[in-house]
Amino acid sequence: MNLPRPPAGPGQVDPAGIDLRYLDPPPPPDLADVARRRGTVLRRRRRAVVGAGVAAGLIAASAGLLALDTTVGGPHAIQPAPPGPVPTSAPAPLPPPAGTMTPHPSGPRASGGTASSTGAPAGSGSCTLNDLTVTIGNHSNAAAGHLFVEVLFTNTSGRTCTLTGFPGVSYLDATGRQVGPAASRTSATKATQVRLVPAGTAYAALTVPDVGVYGTPGTPPCSSAQATSIRIYPPGSFTATTITYPLTICTGSVGGTQAGPITAGRLP
Repeated sequence: MNLPRPPAGPGQVDPAGIDLRYLDPPPPPDLADVARRRGTVLRRRRRAVVGAGVAAGLIAASAGLLALDTTVGGPHAIQPAPPGPVPTSAPAPLPPPAGTMTPHPSGPRASGGTASSTGAPAGSGSCTLNDLTVTIGNHSNAAAGHLFVEVLFTNTSGRTCTLTGFPGVSYLDATGRQVGPAASRTSATKATQVRLVPAGTAYAALTVPDVGVYGTPGTPPCSSAQATSIRIYPPGSFTATTITYPLTICTGSVGGTQAGPITAGRLP
């Protein structure tokens, strides 16, 4: 009968050639090494927990700042731009002092008032026929057989207005029909803007040749005719006034009349 072989001792080899060391009991654990490993694991866990807490805190802080920025009136809120200053119109410049009307030594006078040839202040517009009274003033004989007739423009409105340029002048017979050409514009004097205050007066000089200088009245080249009234348009106006004033004028190729520009004051 075969009896069982006694087990081999630690590190022994079975007589049959089999390594029996697998049956050896495990070596006692190294307690210090186990403690070190456990400490390492605990430290890693604590770092993970602390890192997660820090990340959660940063997220919460960011959310709080974002909520603060979007709060109306908060320190980080986007404030609307303040409205710009309301534009205001510049005050109108003060009108320059008006020049005193030059009195004429004889003939009819306009009633008071002043006129000047300076620029008009802001707010004053052109004089219309509704603002004016047009009259014939003085007349005087000039050299070389010419007659100067003073056409007066008096501001009878309650506002200041301006006149610039030349009046339109033509002549009518007793039936109201125009005779001869309209007056041309003289080039001797430059037109300037005249400012008329209420009751102010300006004038335009009308030059009328003596028909006798140009030959026998009624024959060429003057071919004179009798006018009974003068039709006058203020500068820039399409409405005229008619003043009764008899004149003998040339209707032919020579001896035409001329109108001067609006001038402050009276005819010298």
